[in-house]
Amino acid sequence: MTVRFPEIITQNSVMGDLLQYLELIAPSGQPVLILGETGVGKELFARALHDASGRDGLFIAVNVAGLDDHMFSDTLFGHVKGTYTGADSDREGLVSRAAGGTLFLDEIGDLAEPAQIRLLRLVQEQEYYRLGCDTPSRSDARIVIATNRDLRRAMNDGRFRKDLYYRLFAHQIPVPPLRSRPDDIPLLLDSFVRYAAQSLGREVPSYHPELITLLGSYSFPGNVREFQAMVFEAVARSGGGKISLDLFKEIILRERSDALPAQGGAGRPEVPPVIAFSRFPTLKEAEDLLIAQALALAKSNQGVAAAMLGISRQALNRRLQPKDK
Repeated sequence: MTVRFPEIITQNSVMGDLLQYLELIAPSGQPVLILGETGVGKELFARALHDASGRDGLFIAVNVAGLDDHMFSDTLFGHVKGTYTGADSDREGLVSRAAGGTLFLDEIGDLAEPAQIRLLRLVQEQEYYRLGCDTPSRSDARIVIATNRDLRRAMNDGRFRKDLYYRLFAHQIPVPPLRSRPDDIPLLLDSFVRYAAQSLGREVPSYHPELITLLGSYSFPGNVREFQAMVFEAVARSGGGKISLDLFKEIILRERSDALPAQGGAGRPEVPPVIAFSRFPTLKEAEDLLIAQALALAKSNQGVAAAMLGISRQALNRRLQPKDK
């Protein structure tokens, strides 16, 4: 966590470099593209950028996923009375509300081409048209855009306009996924436990040190957002006192099971086994390999390794005992 950006909790060096870069570009009026997987905290970065910019206007955030061209234009640019049935009065769009501030557009990779063209004009010319109006309006809002999609691939596939992509090319902030910064897990865990306890009106519970190792072995496909929800569920179910390590093991096992691809059935391709041998391994060899990999990821912690394998600690211990010849 930095004093400059207290809402972004991190001690990771890559994140620290990004925050320094964010502070450098904050005074610029150029658009900013924030890249990252779902749940990494792209809106937090956008808000931090706005706060560091010193702009007097509002920070306006809108998720544009699923908006067709009409809804996109009406939401962002507004309309004049009588433009369409139901338009009984003038409507101020979000671009106007963000005057002197920052307009944050999330999930931009889902925009259809007509909406991309309208956005390009806003970014490039700082102009837009309200629906039903032939006179352009000017905007001084800072445009910050985020996506969890690979825009370069979308551009190469013809799904994202090249001119818009390169107009957004100047300032890019690639937020790393949580799995690539495990050193942030202890800080985030403490923060989320305190937040959950306060929200539930409880004393802040403690937790077993082994929990840090267990969480470090999980890939967090939903990133920080998933982590926070996981902690909230565990604190809510803890009933006070120390958070049960088994609760986290149960949640992680549930999420891992849900993420497994379905096997069999019409139209479902079979998933080939991962083979680290020159031949097809025996069941015992595959089991030994999985146990060794789980122990390596768990830093030799048998309780965490057992949770990863979906077995009890006692069952793992039995498998690790030397067999009499």
